[in-house]
Amino acid sequence: MVLTAVGAAASKLAEKVNQMNKANPAVKNVPNSSPMGTVASTTNESPTSNGPPTSNGSPTSNFTPTYSPAQTYDTVPTYDTAPSGPTARTNSSTSANIQTNQNAQIRPTSTGEIFNRFNIRGDKYALPAPNVAEALRISVPQTPEQFTKVLDSYIGDSGLQTFFPPGSRFLQTLAEKAAALRNDPTTTLGSEENIKRLTRLSLYHPVIYCDDSGSMEKDDRYKHQQELVKRIARISTKIVPDDCGVDLRFINDNFASRNLSAAQIESAVIQVRPNGGTDIGTALRAKILRPLVYHIIDRPDGRLSQPLLISIITDGHPAPEAPSVFKDTIVECRKKLVNKGYPATSVMFSISQIGDDRKAGEFLKSLANDDDIGDVIFCTTDRLDAEFKQLRSNEGQLEAWLLKILTSPLMDAVED
Repeated sequence: MVLTAVGAAASKLAEKVNQMNKANPAVKNVPNSSPMGTVASTTNESPTSNGPPTSNGSPTSNFTPTYSPAQTYDTVPTYDTAPSGPTARTNSSTSANIQTNQNAQIRPTSTGEIFNRFNIRGDKYALPAPNVAEALRISVPQTPEQFTKVLDSYIGDSGLQTFFPPGSRFLQTLAEKAAALRNDPTTTLGSEENIKRLTRLSLYHPVIYCDDSGSMEKDDRYKHQQELVKRIARISTKIVPDDCGVDLRFINDNFASRNLSAAQIESAVIQVRPNGGTDIGTALRAKILRPLVYHIIDRPDGRLSQPLLISIITDGHPAPEAPSVFKDTIVECRKKLVNKGYPATSVMFSISQIGDDRKAGEFLKSLANDDDIGDVIFCTTDRLDAEFKQLRSNEGQLEAWLLKILTSPLMDAVED
């Protein structure tokens, strides 16, 4: 009965098209094989003849279509819900492009001469082209396989293939844990934006470099650093394999340990007491870059197993060393990596201020504006302790903010 009504409507439409062709010779005859490409309901609701559809959404009778060549289908007239199963085509002498499915849904398509000439958009339920569908499918990964594709893409874009060969067990674990976290309702780290950042962060071995100079005793700076560091460690190890942890170093204290858990990091930071100056560049070279990078790449058979992200927290400008020492240390690291065949971004740096020392702010600003090291260092504009005080009552927001700070150099390195 539905097909009969639509067929009659199509016949009337064909007659109108022929009348228009005769009235306007500039418009060529349109084949009757695709009249439904021009059918438009007089309303944006399901098509009826005598008003709105009945309560169950079924059409009444004698539906009379109108021809609207300038109309765009923002809402497709339907007799039921969106298609829920495979579609099938049915043809008659008066309507060739009518689609129907298991729910007996009928809707106009957007193919043929009418579509080409009058730009009437068609079926909003049509699937995108296969390549578009694939891009949409993996843009928000859910499964381990989808996370693996996204990680492979980032690794290729950032030049990190040397660290992660195909079939890497590390990447497999990362993808599996990321998929599990994506569906974990107890944390915001699994949200679309956060999981993207977290997977990138987890590719890098984290090194936390703390300021334990005497000035850190002021205004609870060291206490705030303790709270921030334990959260940074927890975030950095969220989806990495169980045997991967965080390295911890201080400017003055000689504590040095690798692959610590978040709990071990917290315990170590508590035991260290602030004392001494801020030779931040000198200690960076001696306590981090030499043992973790140079001693490895300088060996004939030495290979870095993972890129590094060194997160630096400080409350002051360098002293007694010259401010240039810190920059020179980063430039040296960059040069050594490139000379050994590694991407310059194999060791990345993030430096953040705690406290309100004016000279410290000026020092970080000078680093942020330095093009010589801009591709490997990120300087935060937020004061960590000030933001921590504002966000500590909301752990989810606090973790998301810290994650954004940690991953800013990684996101910028590829997306700029």
